[in-house]
Amino acid sequence: MSSITLPFTYTDGQVLTAAELNACDTTIYNDYNGNITDFNIAGSAAITLTKLGLNPGSQAFNRMTTGNKTWSSGLTTDTQPGVTMTSDGWLEFGPGGTTAPDVYLYRSAANTLKLAVPGGGTPSLDFNSATLVNLPIIGVASGGTGLGTVAAGALLLGNTTSAMNVLAVAANHSVVVSNGSTYTTILPLTTASGGTGITTTPTNGQIPIGNGTNYVAAAISNGVGTVVNNGAGTISIDNVAIAAIQGLRCSISSTLPVPADGSNTTLYAIPATSASKFIALFNGTKWLLDEWTTAPSVAVPATTNTLYDFYATDSSGAPAVGLNAWSGSTPPTRGTQDGIIWTGDNTKRLIAVVSTNGTSGTVPDTAAERYVWNVNNQVPRNCNAFISGGYTASSIGTALRATNSNVTNGQGRFAFVCGQPIAVTAQLNATVSANVGRWEAALAIDSVTVADASCPTTGLPGVVWSVPCGVSTHLSAQVATAGVHYCQMLEAGGIAGASVTTLQIGCYSSLMM
Repeated sequence: MSSITLPFTYTDGQVLTAAELNACDTTIYNDYNGNITDFNIAGSAAITLTKLGLNPGSQAFNRMTTGNKTWSSGLTTDTQPGVTMTSDGWLEFGPGGTTAPDVYLYRSAANTLKLAVPGGGTPSLDFNSATLVNLPIIGVASGGTGLGTVAAGALLLGNTTSAMNVLAVAANHSVVVSNGSTYTTILPLTTASGGTGITTTPTNGQIPIGNGTNYVAAAISNGVGTVVNNGAGTISIDNVAIAAIQGLRCSISSTLPVPADGSNTTLYAIPATSASKFIALFNGTKWLLDEWTTAPSVAVPATTNTLYDFYATDSSGAPAVGLNAWSGSTPPTRGTQDGIIWTGDNTKRLIAVVSTNGTSGTVPDTAAERYVWNVNNQVPRNCNAFISGGYTASSIGTALRATNSNVTNGQGRFAFVCGQPIAVTAQLNATVSANVGRWEAALAIDSVTVADASCPTTGLPGVVWSVPCGVSTHLSAQVATAGVHYCQMLEAGGIAGASVTTLQIGCYSSLMM
């Protein structure tokens, strides 16, 4: 409490009452028993530390030695309570008792605070996962790196001093060593040091290639049958030699590459042999080697006498097929990719040329109408035409005409499709039982009035010496254009009004298709 004010004062000879005397005594008694404050202690009291009884038994507060453990207290300039040690003393911590203090915190030098263990030893700090901020850079000697910052991806490289250097790769592929402020460039490692010695920036596809002395950045070159594709960080090599692989045939059969004579409204791609189940197809970028597993097919459009390109294209590693229609006798847009013919675009490999006949949506493959011509894996296919049982014709003029005026496929002629110019050979045979006037026979390609130059007319004289007798002539012609063609039997009279009776007449050929 503050200063004491006596409730009563006395004069000499005054008679005191018990109440007055007790009031003064009580005031002093109450202040002394637990109510003494700083006001009641003189500033010059100089009470010793041992009499304060702060943490009894601790040297920090119970021993007074000159220059040691002198404390003052008050407020710092930022108004936060604080305690100041004005000497090079230390704080001691421990459980007390017989074990005494076991760790010290003291000022070891100017601006230096040190943690120590009495009698030596290594102290430790437990921050309990606390985040430390505003710490000074710790040098190598104290277990740090000596660096304030390190770039992402950099490595630390020690040297002979107490500093650490940063090892990083510069833009010119050299190695940069930095101690935080000074940068030193180490040239790229030579081959003798386990490096490449390359200092240039490589372009797409370049790789280190030895030249007998060092390495150079170079790209792989195209080779025979190969094309190298260089990209950013990638190299791919296409084997264009596989482009020649094509083991399929167009067929009217779903199982046979060379079918029996017939026709169909669906066309199939069938391996030419059991071992030829692969076809190379271009996907717009490179050649793929597709394996045939099931017969891909395409329906024939509902047209008559229309030519089509039958093609194959890649479909997820397997061949698919389709048709591109001609415009009359003009094929669709075509081109080549590495020497391989495509139709429409370079992803559609030309497999065959086909044609419908007079029946809507039907492609025939018969001796009378060979309308399936394959680009690859060709086999000989018979073509022929017969006038069954022969015929008798009179008043035959001297100009050539279709034999017995017959222009029906399979009778007076046979028809065929080709996808390119081809050579055609054919044979005409006739057995004649009677004739009046000279009778002549010939063959023609795509004509009913003019015999082919390679097939001179041949026949019987005006009087038959013996019957029956045979007539034969041979044709070897060149078909100059792709499309539908026919080989026609022709006849003429040596004189006007000639007549002939044949027992049989026909023409024959074998074409690669």
